[in-house]
Amino acid sequence: MPLPFRLGMTAPGDFTLTLAGGLHLERSGDRLTLRFTDEALGGGRTLRRAVCGSGPLTLDLVADRASLEFYCNDGTTVFSTRFYPAEPAVSLCLQGADAVVQPLHPMTFSLA
Repeated sequence: MPLPFRLGMTAPGDFTLTLAGGLHLERSGDRLTLRFTDEALGGGRTLRRAVCGSGPLTLDLVADRASLEFYCNDGTTVFSTRFYPAEPAVSLCLQGADAVVQPLHPMTFSLA
């Protein structure tokens, strides 16, 4: 998937999302765990955790060449992390949820 992009998903229960083969977001019960198995992707960061509550989960993810922003259940839980993929496109694998992925288009502004 070319960067940047937005991923919107709904998960009735546990799920796993893998980006660029080395970043794994897993939901187990009421916990989200973000784990980097490729240290270069996280710029030194290896693990993040958040409580997301039980029951169905909505997740919006905004990804670009330097960061990931996660918005859970309409922003009741929000977290971000550094993200440095080597390529301008990343692989994406999702298990246990449905998702819609949309490309984001950079905008240019000029001061008058």
